Amino acid sequence: MVFNEEIPQELLSASTYLNGYSPFIPWSISIGLKPNLIRYADRGHSPLLAENYLLNSYYTRGDIESELSIEHFYEEACIVTQALNNQRDYYDFKRIALPVGISLDMSLGEAMLRRRSVNEFTGDSVNLDYLATVVRSVKGVSDTGVAKLREGKKIRLNFSTISSAGHLYPIDVYFLAFNIKNLDSGIYHYLENEDVLIKIGDEKKALHVLDTFIKSKKSINYSRSNYICLFVAHPWKSMSKYGNRGLRFILQEIGAMTQNMHLANVALGLGSMDWGGYYENEINQILGFDGINQSVLHIILAGIIN
Repeated sequence: MVFNEEIPQELLSASTYLNGYSPFIPWSISIGLKPNLIRYADRGHSPLLAENYLLNSYYTRGDIESELSIEHFYEEACIVTQALNNQRDYYDFKRIALPVGISLDMSLGEAMLRRRSVNEFTGDSVNLDYLATVVRSVKGVSDTGVAKLREGKKIRLNFSTISSAGHLYPIDVYFLAFNIKNLDSGIYHYLENEDVLIKIGDEKKALHVLDTFIKSKKSINYSRSNYICLFVAHPWKSMSKYGNRGLRFILQEIGAMTQNMHLANVALGLGSMDWGGYYENEINQILGFDGINQSVLHIILAGIIN
């Protein structure tokens, strides 16, 4: 193990320069191949897409249109929409009921301290109880409440294990299952309101999704994982109320969901890791998403630790 005081001076100098300075590269306009570091240094000559998003998602005083959009969601019709959120017309699909699951008895503090990114899995199978526990931790219904409507009418609202801006829940949870006992390998969509899985693709289609992953230098065998979670966003569910700022809330919500998943896996004795090496457009095409109104935004690999 190399400790900080043992790092060679030339590496420390290079690291300091890399982190503390923005080099000026006058010939960067004529460079055909630009690594991200050069792109960042040359940002004065390139479209600032990410930075412009931040600016466009600011709230400004006197924005009456945004205020009216948010106020509209307190009307009864929108409350009913929230109560019916994430229901799907899966009439021709078999619903797979989930078992009770496993009690997560590990303390939150211990789970946080034990959490590590794991990228090597044994390929051994686990019971469906494990997946049931994880999906409920990520986006399960934890309780219900009642909203009062006009004329004494009432409607039931579901509360979730994660918070969601405006109670809109714009993130769907899909899974690629490979090594789950009593569950065929394939692609599944979790319907939290019914607490069931819907199989939307077979093993061949699931392996097709794996082909969209950028091959790791460590040669991660993705099919050795027990399940791979796809977080699929419907941006306009949030943006119709909050405008461009709604995308911020979606990313925040995915962060909460992923942390819940990692901690649940730790408590179950499993390993997991966030995975950003995939081609979104290819996955969206396989799953039939248009990439705008519905798109994969994040992925987590999970399984038995090797």
